[in-house]
Amino acid sequence: LITMPALTYLDLGENSLRQISTKVGNWTQLRTLILDNNDLAEIPRELCNLHHLTRLDMTNNVLRRLPGTIGSLTSLETLILRSTNL
Repeated sequence: LITMPALTYLDLGENSLRQISTKVGNWTQLRTLILDNNDLAEIPRELCNLHHLTRLDMTNNVLRRLPGTIGSLTSLETLILRSTNL
């Protein structure tokens, strides 16, 4: 993944992704992350470094679990887990 430190919105929905790079945790200014309609079974714990994240959409994935550190996303206002295995 390329370095974009000022990135605030990222939509990777509908891409048949099976995994997300651990480098997602480097995008510390990210506020919205859309990962809907993929094939994600889990998300990397590094995603929990995104302390400015306010919206995370994981709709329609095959999630088995969330990272135990998901609670560290203290700015998170919207978490969408519709149609997952959770």
